[in-house]
Amino acid sequence: INAEYGEFKQTSTMLHTTVAGISGALAIAFGAFGAHALKSHTSDERILAAFATGAHYHLVHSAAILALGEGRPTTQSLFVLGITLFSGSLYLMPFTSRKIGIITPIGGTVLIAAWLSLLPMFGGGGVKKMA
Repeated sequence: INAEYGEFKQTSTMLHTTVAGISGALAIAFGAFGAHALKSHTSDERILAAFATGAHYHLVHSAAILALGEGRPTTQSLFVLGITLFSGSLYLMPFTSRKIGIITPIGGTVLIAAWLSLLPMFGGGGVKKMA
């Protein structure tokens, strides 16, 4: 059983590191796109600022996923969902109707829930030390 647990733990660590790495790389790519290529698509400063906010939140929460290690799968899943809804809706806004913006606050709420899930009163015990 210990050998199986060791394999599971290694797979779990690899998965969260992979998710954090891919997410962080995408955040940088979206940020670069927003800072350069998007300006040829729109000159609306509100859209450009929203896109930049999406990239900023995306990168911060990607780092949070990495920092948590393998011991917080629920919190990490909430971060991934929050990034997808919050940042994803801001990324899509320049290319779709602005009605997609209705999703943004839902994503923000999920990100808040992810942070709150770290509190002991919600079953979290803070950030666990990485081995």
